[in-house]
Amino acid sequence: MVCDILRNVSPVVSVLPLFLPDVLRGHVARSVSAGSVAILTSLSGVGTAAVLAPAPAAAQPSPAAEADTSCDPQDSTANRVVDARMGWGVRESFRSYITSSIANGGWTSGDGAVFSDGEFVFSGDDGVVSVVDGAVTDVTLVFAGSVNFTGHGGVLDMTVANPEIRMSGDDGMLIADVTSHDTDGEPHNYGRINVASLSPADGDSQDSVTDGIVDGDAGATLTPEGSTAMGEFYEAGAEMDPLTFQAALADGCEGDGPELEAMPDDDGDGTSDNDPNGGDVTIRDADGGSDGSDSSQDDENPVVAFLTTPSTAIPTAVVALVVVLGGWFGVRRRRSGDHG
Repeated sequence: MVCDILRNVSPVVSVLPLFLPDVLRGHVARSVSAGSVAILTSLSGVGTAAVLAPAPAAAQPSPAAEADTSCDPQDSTANRVVDARMGWGVRESFRSYITSSIANGGWTSGDGAVFSDGEFVFSGDDGVVSVVDGAVTDVTLVFAGSVNFTGHGGVLDMTVANPEIRMSGDDGMLIADVTSHDTDGEPHNYGRINVASLSPADGDSQDSVTDGIVDGDAGATLTPEGSTAMGEFYEAGAEMDPLTFQAALADGCEGDGPELEAMPDDDGDGTSDNDPNGGDVTIRDADGGSDGSDSSQDDENPVVAFLTTPSTAIPTAVVALVVVLGGWFGVRRRRSGDHG
C-alpha cells in the first residue's frame, strides 16, 4: 500500500502547485521534498512511515561587482548624473499576496524611498550616462532607500535596499542589497546581488535625452540569485514588474544639470485594504490573472485552510494532502485499468 502511495506522489506534486498562488509554489515543492519529512499513513489499518530524501541546499548567490560611477573627462560621451529616480513595484501579485488576509502583511519603505502609484520610488545622485548623437548607450545609476516586506507573523521578511541600474545597449541588470528569511523563518543576508535582468521594455534600446533629462523604462526578469534571495517564491526567469528611471545629466563631467520633480508622497503599505478577520482575498496566478475568493469561506476551503496554516505545520499539512490525493490518483488508475 505504501509503495502504491509513493508511486502516486509524483503526479500529485506536479499537479498540486496548480491550485496554489505562484507566490507559494516553491514553498510547497520544498515542503514535500525537503529533509526528513515522514509520510505517516493509517490506511486500511496499516501504520507505516517512509522518509523522503532531503533536497539539496540552495546555493549562495554570487555578489555583484562594485559599480563604476566615475565620469571620465576624456570620454566625450560621458555625462555625470546630478539627480535620478527609479520606480519599481517588484511584482504586483507579490504585493497583493503580502497584503491579503492570508499573509496579513505589508511593507515599510525607508531611507528616502516611498511607495507611490504601484511603484517603490528611489532617488539618487550617483551615476554616469553615456550619450552618442543624442541616444543613450550606457547607464549606471545608484539609488538610496529600502523597502521591507513582512507577512505570516514575521516568518516572511525580506528587505531590498540601495538598488542600482546598469544597462549597456539591450542588456542590463538590477542590483540591490537583499536580506530575507527562509521558509523556516531563519534570516539570510545575501549581500549585493543581481536581482533581475533588464531589457528595453518597448524593444527600443535608444532612450533619448531631452533638455538634459533621460527618461527610460525596462522589462525585468528574475535571476537565479534573485529567486534564491526571494525564498524561491518565483522561479528564475519569472517576469517581474517593469521599472522606470529618470536621470538629470550634467553637460559632461562637470557643472550642474536640470532639476527633476520632487519625490512623490508615500501612499503607505497597502494594508488599509487588508481585513485580518475576513474580506476578499485575491490569489493571482503566474500569468497575472486572479481568482477572487471570500475568506469567510476559509473553513470550507481546504486549500485556503492549508495556506493559513502556521509555517511549522506546513510540511505535515502538505504531506497529508499529498497522501490523500495520492490515494485518489491510485484509485483512479486502478479503475482505469479495470475498465481498460
